[in-house]
Amino acid sequence: MIKSFKKSLSILLAILMAASVFAALPFTASAVNTVEININRDNADINVGDYTSGEAYWGAYAFGEDYFVSIYSGYGTEQIAGTYDMSNLNSSQCYVMDNQTQEPDYLSTGSCTVTYDNEVFALTGSFQGFSGMTYNLTIVDAFAPKEPITLSYNSDNSNVIFAPPAQDKLYWDLSAADNNYKVSTSSATGFTEVAGDYAWEDLYPAGCYIVDTNHETTSFVDGSCTVTYEDEIVTLTGTFTDAKGQVYNVTITNGTAPEPTTAPDTTAPDTTEPDTTEPVTTEPDTTEPVTTEPDTTAPDTTEPPTTEPSTDSSEPPTTEPDTTEPPTTEPSTDSPEPTTEPPTTEPSTDAPEPTTEPQPTTEPEPTTEPQPTTEPEPTTEPEPTTEPQPTTEPQPTTEPQPTTEPSTDATEPYTTVYSNDSTPKPLKTPKISTKVSAKNKTITVDITPVDRANNYLISYRVAGTSKWTTVYTDGKTKYVLKKLKKNKAYEVKVQAWGREQGISISGNWSATSRRLIATVSKVKL
Repeated sequence: MIKSFKKSLSILLAILMAASVFAALPFTASAVNTVEININRDNADINVGDYTSGEAYWGAYAFGEDYFVSIYSGYGTEQIAGTYDMSNLNSSQCYVMDNQTQEPDYLSTGSCTVTYDNEVFALTGSFQGFSGMTYNLTIVDAFAPKEPITLSYNSDNSNVIFAPPAQDKLYWDLSAADNNYKVSTSSATGFTEVAGDYAWEDLYPAGCYIVDTNHETTSFVDGSCTVTYEDEIVTLTGTFTDAKGQVYNVTITNGTAPEPTTAPDTTAPDTTEPDTTEPVTTEPDTTEPVTTEPDTTAPDTTEPPTTEPSTDSSEPPTTEPDTTEPPTTEPSTDSPEPTTEPPTTEPSTDAPEPTTEPQPTTEPEPTTEPQPTTEPEPTTEPEPTTEPQPTTEPQPTTEPQPTTEPSTDATEPYTTVYSNDSTPKPLKTPKISTKVSAKNKTITVDITPVDRANNYLISYRVAGTSKWTTVYTDGKTKYVLKKLKKNKAYEVKVQAWGREQGISISGNWSATSRRLIATVSKVKL
């Protein structure tokens, strides 16, 4: 019995030891320690660097509302599309950072699949960080599909402004605004005619944009249109896509709204089959007609009573005709009265009255002898005019300043406003790429040169803060931002500047580049 007890105790101790070992294993509740991160251009800023043709790697990072995600391939990658795990990814650049704690969680295990069609980067995968947190990642460098917005402007419902080409202005501008949007379009330089079909390369990108009710300006990044121009009426019809992926179907005319056309009657004709029911034919009545027998009763032969003539011999009285001669009126034998002759006036035989003898005319009085005219006084000798004073030498005009100073708050794109059509157009929007040196705590900004620009303004800040720091590059297209803070994400934007005809000109801000200055500490595995 003692042996049986010892055996049972040994089994119980073994079970307890196994349970303690099992509890010590690093298992975590997946429901609690799993984060779903779904990022696209609608909810995050995404940057993809394709260096497969040079340094043979690619990199992608996305700055969302809650997390910053960075995924880089290892060196020796010849294309972006493919399947990746931690063996062919750069572990020092693969992490997820909570934007609140600003602490990166480097990825230890996991895998992903990447596609790259028409320059659209898409990554789907699952990774586990050294913190034990699991991240299910979906990153798509594109906007979610949206329904197109249709905008129709005319002189009846909006303010339409059209500026045709001129001798010193070889381009046209057409804009329209109502209570919801303002749409601006502009051709590239070199067009003397307005009518035609315009591809995106025929338009001026900096002059093609839309402003919404919040006064937020969004540039168009693609589009095309057809323009007609007749009797000073211009009509533009086109489709444009803005930088957020929204598509706009736009119609602008400086004429009135077209009369509504009555849609043709599309009611299908009545295809009812004709009634093929045979008509009901009534059989003729074959009943023999009833024939009435003639009346054979003997006719009544009774003689009608005859009236006997009257035997009264008295003659009826006859009235004698009146033989009295009617009285006849005898014609009058009196002589008719002579008609009254109109009285005739006998011509007067008296001698005519003599006319009054004319009076002799009065002899005219002799006119007064004219007096000699007074000798004119000699005119006063004119005074010599005052010698003209030399005009004051004109002062040189003050050099015009740009109408809007560049904002140090780079939250909205900036466009210079000009006072007349002969002023040069704004500069194009620069494209930039950035590279981090975590060791030196620097960000190198590479700027694609912009035509007519002679300087570039860089604006950067710590992500999540409101204060921007600005610095000019003195015309350089490569600039290093120094003395940055480790384990901080930075936002960087660039604006091109130039000067023509004594006027400062600029363009829109570039897309924002976000970089993390991350220092990698040694991790014990």
